[in-house]
Amino acid sequence: VEETSEAKVMQADVQRSVYSWDVHTGINQHTRDQKRIHLSEVMHAVLRKHSGRLGYFQGFHDIVLVFLEVGSPSQAFHMAERVALFHLTDQLCSPFDQGLLPLLAVLFHLLSIVDSALAAALAEAGCSEMHFAVPWVLTWFAHSLPKLHSQ
Repeated sequence: VEETSEAKVMQADVQRSVYSWDVHTGINQHTRDQKRIHLSEVMHAVLRKHSGRLGYFQGFHDIVLVFLEVGSPSQAFHMAERVALFHLTDQLCSPFDQGLLPLLAVLFHLLSIVDSALAAALAEAGCSEMHFAVPWVLTWFAHSLPKLHSQ
């Protein structure tokens, strides 16, 4: 990933990371910096390997960080690559409004099937576009986890 606005966003996200979960409490700065280096390297490696096909979106770093916390950088690369190619293509391949917004519409439709009363209440409150669910969808709930291993 060259020095573009995308690379700058990635770097900013990496610098804000490694604070999220219980496993990050009390770690020293050197360890935090190493985790950030690995995070940046894994994300760049996945996106570079599939340049022209995948692009960064805010939230990808949260998912990759989970993989780094449960595996080695090499394992995290393979997990991130697979998830990027087979589960996150709407977010990584499409402009935000073309990838995410249709997915939110599908989620609302599924919700209306599973819990029609909740869907009706959300629609009445003007929340049928489900924008409140964006962080959950983009990060696979990784941004919302207070504890990494006891969820």
